[in-house]
Amino acid sequence: MMLCRSTILSVTVLLGFALGLPQVTGCERGRQASLALKQGSVDEPNQSVFEDPNQPKSIPFVPQTFVHLPAVNACADSNAPTPAPRALRRLTQSEVNLSVSDLFAGAADVPQTTSLFNSDPVDYGFNAISSTLVLADNMAGVMMNFAETVGDYAMRNANKIASCSSNDDACRTMFVQSFGLQAFRMPLTVDQVQAYVALMGQQSSFNDGVRVVVSAMLQSPFFLYRQELGSKNAQGTYTLSPYEIASELSYFLTGSMPDAPLFAAAANNSLGSPAQIKAHAHHAAAQHRA
Repeated sequence: MMLCRSTILSVTVLLGFALGLPQVTGCERGRQASLALKQGSVDEPNQSVFEDPNQPKSIPFVPQTFVHLPAVNACADSNAPTPAPRALRRLTQSEVNLSVSDLFAGAADVPQTTSLFNSDPVDYGFNAISSTLVLADNMAGVMMNFAETVGDYAMRNANKIASCSSNDDACRTMFVQSFGLQAFRMPLTVDQVQAYVALMGQQSSFNDGVRVVVSAMLQSPFFLYRQELGSKNAQGTYTLSPYEIASELSYFLTGSMPDAPLFAAAANNSLGSPAQIKAHAHHAAAQHRA
């Protein structure tokens, strides 16, 4: 049995208590916080319900639209939670950099970007609200240049990401499937594998093929966006796939792609219960990158 997003949220909130993460305590307090966010009001003069007392006072911000905010009721029946909305979440600059670094096993000399998505808005104190993160035309060009820089690095360091080097379809397929799984955070479809293998075959050498494919994959929406779409179930809601669960859990706790144990759990369909998710959440939270 796989889980919907509301179950994952419940597990991460419980984990937050275990790890000492700040939480809104009390059913009534949570209800008031939700209401304040939607009305743009504050529960004390000049103080937001989530304001950090150690930070300078800021001018209260009254949100203009709330169509993207899911209904929140801290007093609702926990046995019948409201499913969170399906989403495509574009990576932030930090998430792009961490993901690219992890694609190359954390090598210190992996290219990083400081000019991507710098104009992303900060709403309600958060910089990763999916409805506000878009890919503007000028950012597409910046991303292309960065992806090509990483592709050049991959060509010079193909041994870090490829387990073979022969310039034939068997080796190309092995590379496309293994690197693509990590870059897209899910297995590639047959059509995707064939397209990338054909692209590699058009290059003069295996390493040059690596350069082109890495650059192309990093510009793909499957890298730039992590999906929380799921598949429709008998109840009319959507059940996340194991790879979507792994991706959501990893980015929530570490800001980067899943590691090998989490990918293995997704491949083995071992993320179908709260206990399994909690175990992997503890593992992810204990990592140095969390």
